[in-house]
Amino acid sequence: MSMEGVQPVHAIYIKAVMTNAASVLIAEAAALALAATVNDALNINNTIFLSDCQQLVHFLNDADQTNPPDWRIKYFTQLFANCAGQRR
Repeated sequence: MSMEGVQPVHAIYIKAVMTNAASVLIAEAAALALAATVNDALNINNTIFLSDCQQLVHFLNDADQTNPPDWRIKYFTQLFANCAGQRR
């Protein structure tokens, strides 16, 4: 069985600090935006983003992202969509 052309699985862990996050939802949205930005900068495709914030996951998986659960996350969710949308 040939494994030619198959990329190995990699995990990248980023330690970041966000000061003055007004809520957990904002911090989670910022973390996903950071991950998508780094992923895009490194030209990595076929990425799976994981989050344990059910409210954020449901919003990002929804076809209509015009009404976020908290408008303060709109910048981060749009950044995530822009970066992640360019990748497979």
